Amino acid sequence: MVEGYNPFIVYGGMFVRIFRRVCFLLFVVVFLVGGVYSIYMFYVQSGKENALRKETEKGFNFVREVQKENKSGKEKSMALLEKLRKDRGTDIIKGYLSTGEGGIQEPFVHTKDDRFNRKNLFEQYDDVGTVFLYKENNSPMDDVTTYFGHRLDNYNARFTPIGKYNKFKDKVQNLDIFIEEGILKYKLVYVVTVSSNWYDKYNTWSSSGLKEFWKDARKKGTILDSFEDFKEGQKYAVLSTCSNNAGSFVTVAVYKLLDFEK
Repeated sequence: MVEGYNPFIVYGGMFVRIFRRVCFLLFVVVFLVGGVYSIYMFYVQSGKENALRKETEKGFNFVREVQKENKSGKEKSMALLEKLRKDRGTDIIKGYLSTGEGGIQEPFVHTKDDRFNRKNLFEQYDDVGTVFLYKENNSPMDDVTTYFGHRLDNYNARFTPIGKYNKFKDKVQNLDIFIEEGILKYKLVYVVTVSSNWYDKYNTWSSSGLKEFWKDARKKGTILDSFEDFKEGQKYAVLSTCSNNAGSFVTVAVYKLLDFEK
């Protein structure tokens, strides 16, 4: 061995340089992949946002068109549902919820399970899901009905106007439910945010269950608005957001029936 020669120093230094270069290349690769993924997700989110916005705008335009017609409530409602079913390409649409321009504009389905919670109208997976009438209800004509829809962080669709009530308060004061029998016309009377686990204990699709929830929520929840107390014999529609991303809270809006246009 040559005097003064130390292979550990020579090769050790070489390995350190190689290691640094590999780390730098890995950093560049991760940075590029992350950048490409971020751009991809931006376009995906933008595309979904545009699609949802067009859906709600088109739905409201359909509502506005049929409301101008000099027809009965049933005829208007049937005309709207026919337009929606043709436009969306499916007959599974049971009815339509409308709180007016800038608010909720959503078709809904009704099945004996909750599969549409994360599925679109064609039963394909979709994280924003589809609004649905709860399986325990027999029909939208029940004395008390409960509808579920997601609160979305990035889109004004589904039940986002309920989930972000303070922002959309003026857009959700009235509710029209278009069904084959006619138009059910409701007015908002109660809005509260509660723990989702706690809320699950109440059968808000029944009069007795809703009455109990209404009373207990005053103690357990955060009241966002309250215009009157529960009334025996009154018919109600309940709109509930699904659990938020943390899975901890839901916002529940209760509407009382004012009229039924046949």
